[in-house]
Amino acid sequence: MLSRNGGSARQCVGTAEARNGEGLGSHRSSRTSKENPEVNAAVDLLAELFPKTFSRFEQRRRPLKVGIRTDILATLDGVIMPNELAHALSCYCANVHYLDACRPGAARIGLDGEPAGIVTVEEAAHAFDKYTGLLARRARRRASSTAQPKPKSKGDGLAELRAAALRRKAGAP
Repeated sequence: MLSRNGGSARQCVGTAEARNGEGLGSHRSSRTSKENPEVNAAVDLLAELFPKTFSRFEQRRRPLKVGIRTDILATLDGVIMPNELAHALSCYCANVHYLDACRPGAARIGLDGEPAGIVTVEEAAHAFDKYTGLLARRARRRASSTAQPKPKSKGDGLAELRAAALRRKAGAP
């Protein structure tokens, strides 16, 4: 996934749209969507209404058309709130499989599933930066979770409870 010919890279459409003034909100990790039922519901709705464009199956995600947020809002006409859509698209586009698909020259797709532009070298480079940052954060998280001290054994906790009970009894008349 990380190897590139000639140093080329990838980009998330969310950042491209934010630069174009369409603002998808702040970058959110794919972990956020797993913990957020509203995001999951929004992505499920998009996958149901636009099956040629959106996929819940992460390995099938393809680069989206720049400006697709505006197209979705116009098509759905109030079915989904703009901020909910922005958050859902941000999470969708921050997925490692989506970012991996954003390679130079890759076709972007519109709501009809048809090609609607290509991923530029600059967009691909930005996506690659996000991709490597995401992998680095995951590696740090794994390393910190294994480096944390082990919890006390049950015996230690029981001894502390007994000591606390004795202290309470000693202080009572």
